[in-house]
Amino acid sequence: MNNRENYEGYFIAPWEFGHGKVMVLTGSWEKAYSKIIGSQKIFALRLSESAGWKSDDLSFVAELTQLRGIEIYSWKVKDIKPIQDLINIESIGLQCEFEEQIDFSVFNNLIDCHLMWRPKCESLFSCTSLKTLNIDKYPYQDFIGLKSLTLLERLQITSRKLESVKGIEELAELKILDLFNCPKLSSLHGIENLASFHTLELENCKKIDDLNTISNHNQIEKIVLNSCGKIKTLSPIESCKNLKELTFIENTVIEDGNLTLFNRLPNLKKMLFANRKHYSHSCEEIKDILEKRR
Repeated sequence: MNNRENYEGYFIAPWEFGHGKVMVLTGSWEKAYSKIIGSQKIFALRLSESAGWKSDDLSFVAELTQLRGIEIYSWKVKDIKPIQDLINIESIGLQCEFEEQIDFSVFNNLIDCHLMWRPKCESLFSCTSLKTLNIDKYPYQDFIGLKSLTLLERLQITSRKLESVKGIEELAELKILDLFNCPKLSSLHGIENLASFHTLELENCKKIDDLNTISNHNQIEKIVLNSCGKIKTLSPIESCKNLKELTFIENTVIEDGNLTLFNRLPNLKKMLFANRKHYSHSCEEIKDILEKRR
């Protein structure tokens, strides 16, 4: 169902990063929009070049103190300092090449942030209220710099420099780890210490060939290993008795071919993979067996 409301110069839609609505500009900002944001109880503003907003001037944003979310997706924008006046902001989305450093520590209520990394972002790691963090082009070799984010529940990272998840053990509330296109990542050591952790998603992380780190992780419910190349065996997962979903599609190959672990995972409901000649079972065979035991 399409809940989008179209108007000249903007449209209003449900806000996927929080409750309420988002105003998406399809043209230039007009002063009258400020009253509309208030009267329609709009929570967030999206400034997207692809949607039709072509300006690089954010000066008007400083007056919109009622906003709970701001999203800026434009390569034209070089100065985002006006958003520092939105001290009650809860969600920030940035895909722009801003050149001036901003102080993320002023956002005491920030719980969600998704951005493409810029050298001026270091203060982001002082936002101890964060619960969801998504960084594209993460520039560090590990997660030691995230140690202050003790309330973080979901971490999504794309990085060509990440080598290990060292430091992740400090994120005691972490539930979901999603790593995409991390070609240097070779170790998951540390996630075994996360008591609340239940979802691991890896895509195009081809140096991870050993799953021993997640052995005996009783809370884990979902594992995704897509486009991860060769993985020695799935046997370490057998002891993850709460596992409900296991996916390893595209070019991921389980070298020993033994997929019988599904018989020893009582809560497994879904197992999806690309069929290989040396595998003990086909995807269709396992699907039928899992459906019959429900």
